[in-house]
Amino acid sequence: MTCLSELRGLGDVHRRLEAQGGQVIAVSVDAPSESRDVVERLDLPFDILSDVDAAVVRQFGLLHAGGNPHGGDTTVPAMFLIGREGEVLWRRIAQRIQDRPDPREILDVIERLTAAAP
Repeated sequence: MTCLSELRGLGDVHRRLEAQGGQVIAVSVDAPSESRDVVERLDLPFDILSDVDAAVVRQFGLLHAGGNPHGGDTTVPAMFLIGREGEVLWRRIAQRIQDRPDPREILDVIERLTAAAP
């Protein structure tokens, strides 16, 4: 699960991503009702996928078993840039749970990839 400040930051860059043909998909292990509440409370311009059984989180190798303060499972903070064909073009996976990626970083990556494209 991304923290609330990351989600706010993703909301700030969402329109720029959308203008470049991208979209934000946030993934959380929280229940759908909790994810909806966060979207509404933060007025996010994108949805949060509720991955309550952590299937997507496991596929990307981001499960941090027993990592939340109450001993439950949580996720390692990460961001991915996935291409139109489903290929991972870039990833930023935190080394520690407190190491949170800056959402603006993805815009810099898109600019570099666009500049390098033939």
